Amino acid sequence: MLLGPFVRAQNSPPVAGAPAQAPAQPKPQFIDNDTLIRMAKAGLGDDILVQTIQLQPGHYDTSPDALIALRQAGLSDRVIGGRPEPLRRAAE
Repeated sequence: MLLGPFVRAQNSPPVAGAPAQAPAQPKPQFIDNDTLIRMAKAGLGDDILVQTIQLQPGHYDTSPDALIALRQAGLSDRVIGGRPEPLRRAAE
């Protein structure tokens, strides 16, 4: 059968000394206002939300309507004001 050697080659173990393929690096997950709202509704506390804001890359909408939506979703001033310092300065 012509397919036999092809299948065996596909399933054969790696050759000794061959460079191993590096595992794919996960893409950074950006958080946004909707992510914060989902986290808060899931019961995560202010400390976790603020820490996530400070440590994770994010894209935040800081328009008045977006801030009102965050407040209406139950986020505290501490969380809403927990944006990283460079973002705060850029928004001012």
